[in-house]
Amino acid sequence: KQWYQRRVRGNKISTMVRFPLDNFSAEGHTAGWVSNEKERKNYRLFGVTNHTGTLEGGHYIGCTRNPVSGDWFTYDDHVIRPMKGAQALKKEAYLLFYTSLSEKEDRAALR
Repeated sequence: KQWYQRRVRGNKISTMVRFPLDNFSAEGHTAGWVSNEKERKNYRLFGVTNHTGTLEGGHYIGCTRNPVSGDWFTYDDHVIRPMKGAQALKKEAYLLFYTSLSEKEDRAALR
């Protein structure tokens, strides 16, 4: 999520940014991208921090994927609930956390 400054007040940009749960390739999104095919990696989303509210105040809610089971959970203060991964794809997404796939996972994803 991005913010922009207009005079003294800042405003939150609430445009939905689409992002993948699995098989994200950073190619074309980073400076100095590795050109060697062997060194390229795909990534899997394992966490999202969502922000509701404004620049002056708001609330953060975390969502994470269990690395063993693949199940998703949402963390809202002291309340933890299971959720579907697609529910993490919200316009309130503020920070995205990706992990690189292993070579084996990467090959399987290409099939």
